[in-house]
Amino acid sequence: MVGAQTQLGLRRLDDELDRLSGAMLTVLANEIDERHDLALAADDATEEIDIKGRTVVILSSDGTLLASNLASNKDGPDAAFLASVPAPSRFVTVPTSAGDLRMVAVAGAHAGLTYTIRIAAPLTALASERSALMESLAIGLSMALLLAGVGGWIIGRQALRPLVAMAQETSAMTTLTPDERVTVPRARDEVAQLGQAFNGLLDRLDAAMSAQRQFMADASHELRTPVSVTRTTAQVTLGREHRTEQEYRESLTIVAEQAERLTRMVDDMFLLARADAHARPIDAIAIYLGELVDECTRAVRVLAEERGVDVRALGEQDVPFVGDENLLRQLLVNLLENGVAHTPPGGRVTAELRTTEDSVEIAVTDSGPGVDRADRDRIFERFVRLAPSGAQTGAGLGLPIARWIAERHGGRLTLESSAPKGARFVVWLPYAPVTGPSAPPEPHVAVHQVSFDQ
Repeated sequence: MVGAQTQLGLRRLDDELDRLSGAMLTVLANEIDERHDLALAADDATEEIDIKGRTVVILSSDGTLLASNLASNKDGPDAAFLASVPAPSRFVTVPTSAGDLRMVAVAGAHAGLTYTIRIAAPLTALASERSALMESLAIGLSMALLLAGVGGWIIGRQALRPLVAMAQETSAMTTLTPDERVTVPRARDEVAQLGQAFNGLLDRLDAAMSAQRQFMADASHELRTPVSVTRTTAQVTLGREHRTEQEYRESLTIVAEQAERLTRMVDDMFLLARADAHARPIDAIAIYLGELVDECTRAVRVLAEERGVDVRALGEQDVPFVGDENLLRQLLVNLLENGVAHTPPGGRVTAELRTTEDSVEIAVTDSGPGVDRADRDRIFERFVRLAPSGAQTGAGLGLPIARWIAERHGGRLTLESSAPKGARFVVWLPYAPVTGPSAPPEPHVAVHQVSFDQ
């Protein structure tokens, strides 16, 4: 801004000097016509035009000083000095000890005479204007910065007040106040969005902590029974000094059964804990699902024969698939054992394998009493156990683990039908048909990081 003001002021001064030089050329030409002498005409011209604050000198063609207006402009620069200044262009700035001058030099010719007119003006007025402008700008900018700082502080304080309040509320939250949430401002701005997002995070953390506490409570309750049975059996056996071999065998059989039950419960809970932490990777290898189904039915058939239940494998055989063999085996065994546990003597449990263009389906069907409609979703929750006549079987972790395994392979486990004709659980897995020899295909399953969420 200061530079623009200086250029504008200099342009105005140049215009003034240009007009004065034109006027002097005209007056000098008239005086030459009257006097017919250049020196006399120059004296008359400088006396005729009274230019206050401006110094005028008239030079001959050889640079000799002919006349000046120093008599009327005593404070102006020395006329001899102006006459000796080289003028490479029409307008030139001349530095002096008293300050810079702006000078215009014009050449003229009239009646066969040639001459030069030089008019100089001091630049002190422009310097004063520039100083005044810079002072005004300094004061104005200082005031503007001060007002902007105060205004910004006030606005920032008002804008950050909800954040300060939320920070204070967050600092006051403890594990003893899990239901507390931050106050969300009514305005629909970024602060409100932040408050809503933070409350959503607190809700999810509260749900996760509640699920963890519930899991620990349920696990403690389930572990209490086998531990209590084992302790009681040992205490009763050791309560009398002399016992028969048969009594010791019966006691050790009970302890071994409860230890096996404890081992399986701990393994299941450990698997679910790793699933929740996404710490159980899929060890995908090429397998044949038909062989896996046959193997699992043979393993469960031993338990089923003791209960008088028939277990059979149906459907296709040579079905290549890529997945975690151990997890898929556990999925099938859990479903088969669940069917055997809920099927009365003389009933049947079947595992049928079939394929489509893009999926593999394994249906495990039993001939038990089925599942009530109100319990069809609950059976996939952890530690939920349903059995005929109110009997309890297992720890209630088999179906949740089976569903997690199916989801971990990018599939799903659903209960398609229930009472009165038994239950039918269907495992759906993504599948791509393989062409070529009977060798299992390369891995093709897109493993999804899905954990069982309770």
